[in-house]
Amino acid sequence: MKSKRLTGFVEYDGIDLPFLFEDDVLRLFPVSQEVQAEQGARSFERMMDNFKKKDMWIPHIKLHGITTEGKEIVFHTIDSPSEENGFLSFRIYDLCQYRNDGGGSGKFRRMSVRLAEANYFYGVSRHWELQYDTDTRKRSIVSQEKPIEPLVGKYSYKGLSVTVRLGERSQISYGGEHFLTRTTTLEVSTSKVIDYDTALELVNHIRLFFCFLTRRRNIVIDEVEFWKESKQEESFGLHGSIWIVNQPEPEPNERRNNRIISYLLIKKGADSILQAVADNVLYLEHLPGSIGESSRHHVGEMLLNFAAFEREFSNLYGEMASLRSDHYYAARQKACDWLENEGKGASSKKERRYYQDFAKLLHNSGSSFEAKMSYVQEQHRQVMAPIIAGKYGNADKAVVAGICRRMNDIRNKCAHGRMDLKFEAIHVLDLQILMILTYVMRLKASGVEDAAVKEAVHAVF
Repeated sequence: MKSKRLTGFVEYDGIDLPFLFEDDVLRLFPVSQEVQAEQGARSFERMMDNFKKKDMWIPHIKLHGITTEGKEIVFHTIDSPSEENGFLSFRIYDLCQYRNDGGGSGKFRRMSVRLAEANYFYGVSRHWELQYDTDTRKRSIVSQEKPIEPLVGKYSYKGLSVTVRLGERSQISYGGEHFLTRTTTLEVSTSKVIDYDTALELVNHIRLFFCFLTRRRNIVIDEVEFWKESKQEESFGLHGSIWIVNQPEPEPNERRNNRIISYLLIKKGADSILQAVADNVLYLEHLPGSIGESSRHHVGEMLLNFAAFEREFSNLYGEMASLRSDHYYAARQKACDWLENEGKGASSKKERRYYQDFAKLLHNSGSSFEAKMSYVQEQHRQVMAPIIAGKYGNADKAVVAGICRRMNDIRNKCAHGRMDLKFEAIHVLDLQILMILTYVMRLKASGVEDAAVKEAVHAVF
């Protein structure tokens, strides 16, 4: 997605420079030959400084300026511009522009986020048609309007209470088949005013939420508008916009309309999932980049799915899952206690650390991948049994045990780089069950009912 073309002035190195923003690149122009020479020299110094700091990341910076339309603008980039004879250019990640109306500029409490997937999530989109009555010679707008259930979810983040609701936007089309089209938006409001950085983090929560709902990573934020409260009018007015520049290509597959966990299925669990996203405990690195990639399986992708399952298991069950007998856990605890006590009397710090490492290794033992997968299968048997039966013919204990055993074997061989790994057709089915289990764990923990979980799985797998 290419952003609009913008011009104006921006401050860099203490100098106001004319800029051109086009094709996602910010270009700065020196105002004189002297400034051009200075910029070239500073660029060389900056390059040498970055070269000396090999063990450090190049810092992110924000360049502040004003557009030729009189709006404040902020560009987010890294302090490593390309340079050509004193003419600098930056690759931009995102930018924000807003009206300069005095105190508190750039701070707000409400945002409107627009993305194509919101229409698939909740279809407020209905076509309004302009009809003409030949008898009365009158025009009228007709629609089969669908009532909106506005609340998506609430969660907390950095001391803020964040509320996400459904909204809508209408677009008039004079030359098309339909006169007026309604589309869905996500309306985000916060308990306190927020700045640009926090707004970007909240927008990313929305993006990751939809990554989970669609089981793919190529979610594109089309537009973000923010609204500022008017104390005189006791209302909110449009204040500015944020453009997310560095984004993937939109999903081209036509199945994208239906390949999503809809609002009606997820509404009882949206609060919990949004909170998991905000707390950074919902693992999403294993998701395919697009619908087309979801049917391709390789060792790297399998390892990410194994990691996703184990992380979700740890987050949702942890020590609560009784995978071994009480006698096993009691004996393990006694052994750990003995190792820790012996470590306290060790003759050196190095020897003490060995005892601590042995105790930690022993404490984390006894929970094989096979045991974890078997435990989750049993916990959610009502949901998983018909799914397994549909793929394997039946869902008896022998079939379930075989799935868990084979996945445990593949997981260990992948993790340790075993050359005797043979990936067979049945392993594809096993891997699908593993991916489904990962989703079922999260959905059930979020309070989604069994029937809705089954429909959700059917939608994205």
